[in-house]
Amino acid sequence: MVLVAALTAGLAVGTAVVVADDYSISVDGAIDTPTETVTYDGTQYEISALGTVEHGEPVAASVSIPADTNYDVNLLDSEGGVEAFASGTGSEAVTFETDDVDPGSYALVLYVDGANPVDVHPVVVDGYDVSLEHSTAVSQGDEIEIGVTVAEGELTHDPDDVEVAVWDDDTVVRENAAHDSGDAYAASVSTSELEVGSTYAVYAVAQGEDDLEMANEPEILAVSDESTVEITDADDGDDSTNGDGPGGGQEPGGDEPVDDEKGADDDLEDSDDDGQDDEPTDDESDDKTESDADDDPQSESDDSSDDGIADDDGSDGDETADNVVQPNEDDSSDTGAGDGTAGDADTVPMTAALILAVAVLLFGLERRVFR
Repeated sequence: MVLVAALTAGLAVGTAVVVADDYSISVDGAIDTPTETVTYDGTQYEISALGTVEHGEPVAASVSIPADTNYDVNLLDSEGGVEAFASGTGSEAVTFETDDVDPGSYALVLYVDGANPVDVHPVVVDGYDVSLEHSTAVSQGDEIEIGVTVAEGELTHDPDDVEVAVWDDDTVVRENAAHDSGDAYAASVSTSELEVGSTYAVYAVAQGEDDLEMANEPEILAVSDESTVEITDADDGDDSTNGDGPGGGQEPGGDEPVDDEKGADDDLEDSDDDGQDDEPTDDESDDKTESDADDDPQSESDDSSDDGIADDDGSDGDETADNVVQPNEDDSSDTGAGDGTAGDADTVPMTAALILAVAVLLFGLERRVFR
């Protein structure tokens, strides 16, 4: 999965989901991500989407809970502080304004009936306008050349780092993007770990120079829209560069016989022999065909190529950043929903460990492949 968190105190990657499906919070226009499960204080949460909004635009979320159930939703910053909150009853829409919050990493946390959190949704308030440019189809063995533009938004200084990621449900490959000039960055992503015929999501993030509090991970300041790339067979020769690339290779001549099967050259030679020799025997023809099938250099070459790709798959690292975040102690008692003050919202149980884990979960990973 693409969402791989550094382990923090009281937070780990899980394998089974115990949170009920009828308690959830979603964000309009969120980017789908491979599902990852995190565990906090004995409860597991599925993270499968990332909300992004421009600074100054509202975060529009939807709460889905049983009727007559009271809820609280907190917008937590990267240090676990409550930036805003909303309360209500039953399923409904909630909105959080971002005019007065800084660009960066946040999380929406849903509580019901004053109890522990029942769902978490990461959100990034963009400080830049990040866009991507790359081929929509790339042959396996070639690199995906990705251009990233990080235009000024609420933030006018250059980001500290820019990273790109290519993923599907089973595989993720990440690379740093080098600064070319101005607002332009570039990265090359290997396709050796990607499967022919599969389509992968592509995205980029701009990171700040300051690490998240109590975690050795940079804060995310902006996220690009998601795009996709298809990995094709190297023999297809059908790489696409968003319509700007050259046309395909030459078509075979109309008078030439075409044979799509391996050993085509041998088949054509047999045909020529038949045309020149009026006295071939059936036995000789059969022997010729059997010899061609047994001695097919093209087949041997293809097998060698496949083995090379398999051996190239070396990104099997299961190591993650060894970040440790200690949870805040909070013995304050819970209050009922709907009081409508920031002070009451602060008493809802939540630690910095959870919000930091969500932020680190999304973007603090090394290159990792799951098979």
